[in-house]
Amino acid sequence: LQELRKVFDEQAEIEAVEGIEVMRTRYEIAGCLRDAGDHRAALAEYRAVLAIEEKPSVRGPEHPSTLETRAEIAGCLRAAGDHRAALA
Repeated sequence: LQELRKVFDEQAEIEAVEGIEVMRTRYEIAGCLRDAGDHRAALAEYRAVLAIEEKPSVRGPEHPSTLETRAEIAGCLRAAGDHRAALA
């Protein structure tokens, strides 16, 4: 996780924060947090990625990657015990 955060910081200096590579790294950070059991922190990262992905100029709301991120958000909500939000 620490190494991914370092990569993220370096990418953000070179590329726009909404760039594809920065977004991908942030997605990987979210996955590490999820795997470590920190579902709330993972949720925040996935939501940040989703906000970028949903933009039509990036991927759009129905792109497969955007839908995958939504599924990850639902999984984090479920794991954190927020079953109603996961189903919404």
